[in-house]
Amino acid sequence: MDSCSYSKIQSADIENDIGVPLVQKPGQKHSACRERRRRCAKNLCCVLLAVTCLLLGLAAVVGVQVYRSIARGVEEWTVTDPGQPLPVVDVPREELDLFEDQAKLFYDTIQAGRVPPQDLVASIRVANGFAAESDFLRGHSFATMDPNEVRVAVSLPVDGLPGGKGRFLVGTESLNWDPATSSLHARFEDQDSGKLFYDLLFHLEQNKDNQNGEALRLELISGRFLHWDVPQDFIDEHNNLLEDIYHCDHHDEDCKQTRKLLDGLSEVSLEKDRVVVRAKQEASHGHRGLLVDVEQSQNSNGSDWKFRLARRLVGI
Repeated sequence: MDSCSYSKIQSADIENDIGVPLVQKPGQKHSACRERRRRCAKNLCCVLLAVTCLLLGLAAVVGVQVYRSIARGVEEWTVTDPGQPLPVVDVPREELDLFEDQAKLFYDTIQAGRVPPQDLVASIRVANGFAAESDFLRGHSFATMDPNEVRVAVSLPVDGLPGGKGRFLVGTESLNWDPATSSLHARFEDQDSGKLFYDLLFHLEQNKDNQNGEALRLELISGRFLHWDVPQDFIDEHNNLLEDIYHCDHHDEDCKQTRKLLDGLSEVSLEKDRVVVRAKQEASHGHRGLLVDVEQSQNSNGSDWKFRLARRLVGI
């Protein structure tokens, strides 16, 4: 039992031979207990304060080191002079709204299991028009298209990054399709400085899947991002980067809609200054879609189906 809260002797003052009380009065004892409690609470607060200060100090040191590391990377990969401003293509809002309505109709029709009334055509003018409406991209991004190739020149401000005030990420992003090797090559580099931000090479093919019928297969052949190379062990696993699309979770509606869109497309043609997206028709009408039997396509033209398939993926 706590001696600070109970005492058998409450009224007698027992003294020893030299006159010193052997038993304290109740008020004195309670006062001593309160003092001990105050000292314990004070010591505990001091310990907690010391631990908190230590943790905050460590967090501050780590934060400063991370900030400096990011700032060094930003300084290495960006420049202070972005060069000449990139062209700005101002497109009337009515024209952009029309494309948005056409794209929504095309998408919704496929999701409903029907054939869209017409192909979806996305011009490079519309793409640059949307960029011009963005405060971040206006004057800092400009896209061009050629058959089998997309290029986007950028000079993006990085003021929001550590050490990025007054600096710009400058370079050209490109995506190329090579029908001879069935490969997609994504690259971002600054040709003036020779800096390579990323370089990714993929192999694209179409396979038969026992559960899903015809399925796209996209494998990473090689890859580099800044100073980091994709490990060869990962590449040797031959992972299909599109596999999740064909194994959607029961509650993942976005995945299901993406799969339905892919299954509903016949062809995506990357042409000069435009992308043409075509949906599957009830009849072939003289042209073959991308999702065709592998053996049939190989018997007719070994790379033809791969060529159209990659153009479809590039357009998406």
